[in-house]
Amino acid sequence: MNKDVIIILILLSTTAIPIHDWIFWIRRHASHIENQIEKEVFQCSFSKASLLAGLAHSYTFLKGFGPIYIAHTYFYFNDISLTLIILSSISLHIWSPLLGFKRNKHLFLPLFGVYTFMSPTNIYILPVVYLIASLTLNSFPLGLLTSIIIMFFTIWGFALPTYLIPVNFMLFIIVALSLKRFIFAHLEDGQKWTIAKSFKNR
Repeated sequence: MNKDVIIILILLSTTAIPIHDWIFWIRRHASHIENQIEKEVFQCSFSKASLLAGLAHSYTFLKGFGPIYIAHTYFYFNDISLTLIILSSISLHIWSPLLGFKRNKHLFLPLFGVYTFMSPTNIYILPVVYLIASLTLNSFPLGLLTSIIIMFFTIWGFALPTYLIPVNFMLFIIVALSLKRFIFAHLEDGQKWTIAKSFKNR
């Protein structure tokens, strides 16, 4: 097997790991065990919720940033390979085979990683755009889709490589497909997936 193919497969395999779900599954079960056992016996505390959340969110961000950064910086892959890695890493995060291809609801952070790779300035731009769009539309899903559209202007404005234009278009399609249930509910039934509803269904 070609060396580049092996490298790509290794990089992409890390994006399919649902570390966020696993960490919080361990936390829930460990907390249950801790409640069943006396503190003197069970020395390890799993109450560090903020630490676990930080680790999970950091890894989720790196799913988008890490593979493409490593492929570009250390292996000098061409634009086609980089496009494949970006789109596959996001797709594998959303529909991980380790979760039975069940949709992953944590979409912002891996996309944040991808856009940070595109331009470090996006580390400031994307969160602000996403927050404003979500508050304006009163919907996180619609805010995310709107943010992806707005990121076309940063690709053009920062004179980024042209291959990122079709990449961004495909990212919009992938995210829209993952959010189709919310979009159809909004368009057909008039059921708005508001910010309040998003927090309620976390």
